[in-house]
Amino acid sequence: MEGMAGVKRLKFPLQGMIGHSCIQLIQLYFRSIEGIELEKVELGKVSLHYNPGVCKPRDIESHFTHLGFTVIKNKHDLLFEQLLTTVINFVNDGNYLDCKYKNSDYLSQKLAVPYGKLSKIFSARTGITIERFLIMLKLEKVKQEILEGKYTLSEIAERLNYSSVHYLSNQFKRHTGISPREFKGNPKKYGGESPLLITKFHTKK
Repeated sequence: MEGMAGVKRLKFPLQGMIGHSCIQLIQLYFRSIEGIELEKVELGKVSLHYNPGVCKPRDIESHFTHLGFTVIKNKHDLLFEQLLTTVINFVNDGNYLDCKYKNSDYLSQKLAVPYGKLSKIFSARTGITIERFLIMLKLEKVKQEILEGKYTLSEIAERLNYSSVHYLSNQFKRHTGISPREFKGNPKKYGGESPLLITKFHTKK
């Protein structure tokens, strides 16, 4: 499409992209949309090329709305969404495993915004601190490791950089209300709500 005359390029910052499944959904959906070619899809943003003779920017926004995403136009909403996706990527990419990174330094440098400001924005929008959210995300990784059953709890603690299996178990119970053993015995009962299902975070202003 890029070689066609009149083709234009747009970037859309999106609210509600909270996991790899969202990326896959957008990629699959737009394969069948005429006049649009995706360039890059990642958490929180989509770059694409479109043919103005076939569709308009408002039509593209309607497609995102149909999929359950919102195009961000307010700079404050944009900063929050960037912070949210950066926190998620920080955990998903395993950067928290690197001892040279402090959570606050990493986020501040990545977004070029003082951590104090980021912390206030996040707490105001979500009702929890960034540190608590990071713990929630990390505990989701613990749950995944437990369900896969490849490693003992001690090995999981070592893989995810906990200081000890005792510390992991205490943190798991403190934040979930159950022990890792109880979760492993009945994961469906104790699965709870994944912190990646965070559409409620977007409702606070």
